[in-house]
Amino acid sequence: MWDLNFVSGYIVGGEEFTLEELKAKVEPLGDIVGLGERGFRLIPHNRLYPTTYFNPGCSIDFVIKNLYYTDVMDFIEELTDVIGLPIEHSGFPIAHGEDQGEGEKEKLEKFFEAYGGKYGKAKQSDKS
Repeated sequence: MWDLNFVSGYIVGGEEFTLEELKAKVEPLGDIVGLGERGFRLIPHNRLYPTTYFNPGCSIDFVIKNLYYTDVMDFIEELTDVIGLPIEHSGFPIAHGEDQGEGEKEKLEKFFEAYGGKYGKAKQSDKS
């Protein structure tokens, strides 16, 4: 049984990049682990940030177990600024294992809902 907690998202407009191009954009943020045809994993240098899976089809999964909401949000904003595209909530968080009882996943889902799932420069450009 898995004991990971994920929140899934989608890179809006990500089709314009190959996985290799996305990998080159995010590489300064951490270590890259190739997963073959399944995409790649980014392990951020800042260990307070979520390990992130980049999948074919522009989907993205954030491993949020034992992380704080504010750290996850800071990372998503930094990630969107590096990629240059917004990330939206995919609408279906995947939770495996037991809830940590801290409500961090619920806060993250509410944040995605309240802000339309757009972060970083994409969020700022929507306001103009």
